[in-house]
Amino acid sequence: MRISVRAAGVGFSLILAAVGTAAAIVGSTYGFTGEDGRVGPGFLPVVFGAAVALLALVDVAQRVLRRDRGVTIEDLATDLAAGDEPVAAVVAPEDEPLRNADGEEVDIFGRTQRQRTRILVSVMVGLVAAVLLTSLIGLLLSFTLLMAFVAIVLEKRPVVPSLIISVVAAGAIWLVFRELLSVPLPTGLLGLL
Repeated sequence: MRISVRAAGVGFSLILAAVGTAAAIVGSTYGFTGEDGRVGPGFLPVVFGAAVALLALVDVAQRVLRRDRGVTIEDLATDLAAGDEPVAAVVAPEDEPLRNADGEEVDIFGRTQRQRTRILVSVMVGLVAAVLLTSLIGLLLSFTLLMAFVAIVLEKRPVVPSLIISVVAAGAIWLVFRELLSVPLPTGLLGLL
């Protein structure tokens, strides 16, 4: 039995909405605000859980209400760098999988199952390395390196924008946790950041 791309997307978004709702409900039991009026430990789970649930439900509505025009090569060939080969995919009906020029089944980004598995394993190895590096260089630096690794090496994004985004994301984490919530972040043996 094959599941259509639309049905799989709706199912995943519904699961994501349920997870977001559960996070918001559980987070609300921790207290949205503290005794002194400061942000409480339940603030982030409630806000982010509700946001995830809301965005997932919006995605479900869009998928259900959208008239399916099929996936086109233009949809698949986004963010191609100059000189890269375009993604070779065939427009497929709703209930048939997309295939590349070699006849292999691909996702909407043109990746085969083997490529997706390799990326997943690489991300898991990078995550383990980042966790191990946290005790040496600190959470923010290891998180920044992990983001840069995923963007530059795995996703093959341009180096400079990837580094900028990684540093900005680390800065946002520092701002939220260190400054707004007064939560100390691990600095590692080197005492950096």
